Amino acid sequence: MSAIENIFSYISQYILKNGEQLDTNYTRITSLVDVDIVKQTARTFRRVGTLTLSLDAYAQEDAQIPDIPLLKWTLGKRAILDDLQAFEWLNKGWIMKEMRFKQDGKTIERVHYRMGYRLFVYLQKKTDREHQEKIRQFASYQLDAQKVLRGLVFDDKERAVLLSSLTHHVSVSIHWKIEELAESDLFPSSWSAIKRIKCLTFLLAFIMISSHKELFDWKEIGAQYYGGIGGSKAFDDYKDEFICVLEEWSGQSAEILGMISSGKITPLYFAGHLRGGGRVFRRVLFMH
Repeated sequence: MSAIENIFSYISQYILKNGEQLDTNYTRITSLVDVDIVKQTARTFRRVGTLTLSLDAYAQEDAQIPDIPLLKWTLGKRAILDDLQAFEWLNKGWIMKEMRFKQDGKTIERVHYRMGYRLFVYLQKKTDREHQEKIRQFASYQLDAQKVLRGLVFDDKERAVLLSSLTHHVSVSIHWKIEELAESDLFPSSWSAIKRIKCLTFLLAFIMISSHKELFDWKEIGAQYYGGIGGSKAFDDYKDEFICVLEEWSGQSAEILGMISSGKITPLYFAGHLRGGGRVFRRVLFMH
């Protein structure tokens, strides 16, 4: 189909109501066009609305990115905008103006703005890219998990038993499809697929370090798995949540599995004086 046919097909599918159609004998206003919405019954034929949109903008290259507020638009959104903002987005093809008439086909009943075809295409491509990125990341995790579990050797047989439940869950995830990952009730339902993949990677990294180190701290988990600068902070954003999943899947506390520190600075409280390294620390009392 041509670009204009694609636009009209989009409008027919997502903008028009049942029984409505477009009058393609539209009127051009500068770079914009007015396209009437008509409704025909056995006895009547009347104009029920008008769409104002840009046909030229859709031929432009897609290198331009919509303004941030537009990225939150949905197909069903009916927005009220100020004229200046609306005119800019209209001319760029991001939105279209929908005017609805009363029964006489002339009196304006309401005016609002709808998602334009150009924005629709952009958001569709964005969604597709994000989905492909999820698939890529999940496939990468599954490949890594296969390699790690295949070569897994425990220095301590008791640790192997303690980690058996966690290792089983991770092993099962190797065979999941991306849809199974997204629907799994082993994670909080609010978690995105990307966050679930990150958590699985953390669990894999935890198994790796716990299999050969009796004791380790939080920072070592990411540092050993990723290596390089920044590896130690790889899981910091979700530390508490990931540890909860770790303990739920394994049935053990993180401490029992070898983690001696969560990576936090812990204050030490003491009474009296401490001396060491040429320094003297004295307790100070504050009177209220």
